[in-house]
Amino acid sequence: MDRGNYWRKMVRSMLVATAFLGFMVTAQAHTGLHESIPGDGAVVKTAPEQISLQFTEAVSLVKFAVHDHHGDALDLGFQPQTTPRTEYQLPATLVTGAYHVEWAAIGADGHTVTGTFGFTVDPDAEMDHAGHHAEAGHHDASSGHHDH
Repeated sequence: MDRGNYWRKMVRSMLVATAFLGFMVTAQAHTGLHESIPGDGAVVKTAPEQISLQFTEAVSLVKFAVHDHHGDALDLGFQPQTTPRTEYQLPATLVTGAYHVEWAAIGADGHTVTGTFGFTVDPDAEMDHAGHHAEAGHHDASSGHHDH
C-alpha cells in the first residue's frame, strides 16, 4: 500500500468518525419543554394563577405570550429572562375560555427552541384534566429547534 492511499483512508475514517460523533452529540443534547401546567389540551375548572414550564435543561426564557380565544395577546408583563433555569412559574390572570401559549427559550448551546400549547378554563367541565404533559423531545408543527 502506498502512502497516498494510507493517508486518504485515514482521513476518510476520521471524517466519518467525526460526523458520527457530531450526530450523536446533537441527538443527545436536545433542549425542550418537558412539562407544562396546565398541559397541552388540558381542561381546568378553575383558572390557574400561574402557568408553569419545566424544561429538560436550563434555558433562558425569552418569549412567553398567552392569547385568548380571539387571538388577542394578554398583557402579562413578561420580561425576557437572562438567568438560565429549568423551571419557570409565570403569573396569569385568566377567565373562562380557551388559551394558546407561545414560548421561546435559548439553551446553553445558544440555540433557540420554540413551542406552543393550549388549554381551556371551563368551570362546567366534568373533570379537571390539568395534568397533561408535554412530550420531551417531541417536535411537530407546534414546537421547533432553531439555530440562533
